[in-house]
Amino acid sequence: MANQLDKLIHVPYFMVTFTLPRELREVMWRHAEVLYGEFFAVSSRCLGSQLASAQQGLGAVDCGFFGIMHTWTQLLHYHPHIHYVVPGVGVRENGDLSRVAKSDYLMPWEPLRDAFVKSFRAMLDSHDLLSACPPEVWEKDWRINIQAFGNGQNAVKYLGAYVRKSAIGNSRILAMDPDKGTVTFSYLDRADGGVRKEETISGVTFVSRYMQHVFPGKFHRLRYYGYLHSRGKGRLLRLQTLTETPIVIAARECLEEAVPSCPKCGKGMEVVDTFGRIRRSSRVIDAIWGVKPPTLPQRPLIIRRPGRPPPTPASSETI
Repeated sequence: MANQLDKLIHVPYFMVTFTLPRELREVMWRHAEVLYGEFFAVSSRCLGSQLASAQQGLGAVDCGFFGIMHTWTQLLHYHPHIHYVVPGVGVRENGDLSRVAKSDYLMPWEPLRDAFVKSFRAMLDSHDLLSACPPEVWEKDWRINIQAFGNGQNAVKYLGAYVRKSAIGNSRILAMDPDKGTVTFSYLDRADGGVRKEETISGVTFVSRYMQHVFPGKFHRLRYYGYLHSRGKGRLLRLQTLTETPIVIAARECLEEAVPSCPKCGKGMEVVDTFGRIRRSSRVIDAIWGVKPPTLPQRPLIIRRPGRPPPTPASSETI
């Protein structure tokens, strides 16, 4: 994630966060295998279309960003949302560079919100899940947060904790009381200025909260789009040229392979023999001990046409 951002220096970065209302969380959790991927598809499509808009966004037909989804709060409550890190540059239709006018302003959030709500509702309707959502949720003021993050390293530092770690680490679990069956853990109270506090809940409640954040199998919660995708290396190289970003090509040094030393005598070891890729471990053992593998009798190959019975073996007796 950081390597992609290092390829574009002196470029302002922004973090765009899509958060679902509380009324939709139960539907999301019950249909996670379908709606998690749709959440990514709808939000990324709306973000890309708004960035391509000349009136609202960059006006670039080629833009790039990456997003990561996580579903937990400090108290382990279910709260699905996606963070997108967006570089403030792109390529216009005529091939020119498009850059944000201000380093702290990407685009207005209201048109992005309206497009996201409309698309998300249509997506739920296509999966016959619109009736499971309360009608008042579509009248609420959905919030799409757009925040400037300087050169992007702050965003990577913030999101890095959610890429490889789970909902809660061992350092936050302070105590477990087997007699009372409780678990005590620490959390940051964002509403109280980020003050660290403690909460004690039952073990059953702790496990149930934790299990809410287990993602479906083979689900990718870190996804790249546009010129930051692995298939957009050529487009990213062009953007590096337009932004006058130095392109560093690491030289490959030809170093002689070090000779391993014997762990007992300390002298250098020499290669006596090499083994190819052998699937059966028994062959490796036989080769080490110098045992010749036994020759197994091979059955004769009999070819017959479909639908015909197999030929009868020839008998030594004649009738």
